[in-house]
Amino acid sequence: MMRQTSSEYPKPAQIHVSPVASGWTLMNFPARAPIRPGVLSAPDEKRSQPLKNSTVLSDMFAGHGIYYKIWPIGYAMALLGMLPVTFSPIRVSAHPLRSTLVYCVAVTALVLWSGFRMVQDRIAVLADSGRSLQAYIHSVLSIVSALGILLLPLLWLEVGNLYRNEATCAHLMESFPCSPKCRWSAVLSWITVVNCALLSPIFALAYVQVIAREGAADYHFFIHNHVFLLVFCVSVMFCALSHSVKNYANNLCSTVTEVLSLKCPSPKRLVLCRRAWLRLRDLTQGMVVMPFTAMFLMLFVLLMTTLGSYLCLLCLFESQVVRGIFLLILGLYFSGLLLLVCDAVHRTTAAVGDNFLRPLESFCRANEIGDAAMEEVNIFREIVASKEISVSAAGFWVINRGTLGSLAAASVSYLVILIQFRQTENTVNDAMNHTQDTISIVK
Repeated sequence: MMRQTSSEYPKPAQIHVSPVASGWTLMNFPARAPIRPGVLSAPDEKRSQPLKNSTVLSDMFAGHGIYYKIWPIGYAMALLGMLPVTFSPIRVSAHPLRSTLVYCVAVTALVLWSGFRMVQDRIAVLADSGRSLQAYIHSVLSIVSALGILLLPLLWLEVGNLYRNEATCAHLMESFPCSPKCRWSAVLSWITVVNCALLSPIFALAYVQVIAREGAADYHFFIHNHVFLLVFCVSVMFCALSHSVKNYANNLCSTVTEVLSLKCPSPKRLVLCRRAWLRLRDLTQGMVVMPFTAMFLMLFVLLMTTLGSYLCLLCLFESQVVRGIFLLILGLYFSGLLLLVCDAVHRTTAAVGDNFLRPLESFCRANEIGDAAMEEVNIFREIVASKEISVSAAGFWVINRGTLGSLAAASVSYLVILIQFRQTENTVNDAMNHTQDTISIVK
């Protein structure tokens, strides 16, 4: 009994591509028509209704239809000047003439000017000894928030890696074309549109005018708004990519279940399903194609959540309820983004691993099918159960629901340390005041 590894894939279909700056433009790809989930399609079957070119070309994340439903996220990031793209087809590219690179540079220049002026104003507040403690802490939080703009160059440097899995996606959509319907991805995409138009500007305006109004100026709005939008869009992009892969995994699992429910399962179809699962496993494990962007995103969210929680406690202790509520909402906002990313990756790994293992382990018709088909079922089951599927950020840490707990524990630890420093400072101040009172009495 021989096992099939990922190196035993059949040769890919011929794809003619032409370079466009940092990306690739798809040309003459033999597209297939989308079918219902659970319906098997062999690569040699002929289709009477080919897939529309717009469906393939509009998939700007190089999924050949797998990521088609998340196009509003890519369009929103291009409109906000976060991603330079080309048109006809829409692909991520940094070509100075054919892409929106000039527009992105202009938007980034405006944001950097706002951030530079904001840092100057906050340093002036820190240098003023007559300010309150909250003004100092708000200034530190504002400067830390401005550091979130560093996510943009990381995104530009690594966004070309989105096309690293293009051949794997082409194989999957050629072997098992499926309907690109994905409820979670569609919901996240349109939430992105609403957030970019309403929520992030409201948060940035509330932060400048309510939370950190001491030492703030109107032009601080641009840097804070862009950082909030950038963090949100990158987080939702990771979530939507994960849910799109999960949707394809569920469709392929339905196909496997349908094949196993046949009276005489075909060994050839089981081989096709196994090969497709191997490619899907590789796509899942290599899903984080922008590892340094993901790591910086998590560390930034951790830092903002910790400082925001500390400021929230200070405002509540000093009876400033409005500021405290805004800071609490801001902390929940960043924590919710981190929860979305970790939960989406966890659901995807479960859909590719455990969901495929259940129908294979529950299959108990060894006496009713042929030896060849049963041998393929056993091989498929052993391959799925042989290795646990995990998604990591460049091997530094594994991303799942447990990651959220680890980051939450770290945030609480840092928060306790900050509170202890605050108590130590109050104790020292009380001792100094008592000493001064004693000296004045003696005199």
